[in-house]
Amino acid sequence: MSQIGKTWFPFFKGSDPAVSEVQAVEAINRMVKESGVRVISIETMYQPKWHGLHKVPVGLQVWHEGE
Repeated sequence: MSQIGKTWFPFFKGSDPAVSEVQAVEAINRMVKESGVRVISIETMYQPKWHGLHKVPVGLQVWHEGE
């Protein structure tokens, strides 16, 4: 029976979000290659700022099939 799992790939504080995203995607690709899981969805997670409407990306959450 197949189950759904999720894995969190955080971005490093103080680094460029674009560079952190590339590093996280590379880590996701390694996870898929090593474990053979099937990715269902990838979501960018945001940390809202208290004063203003800008949001800061803090990582990627990956939903995948597991056993």
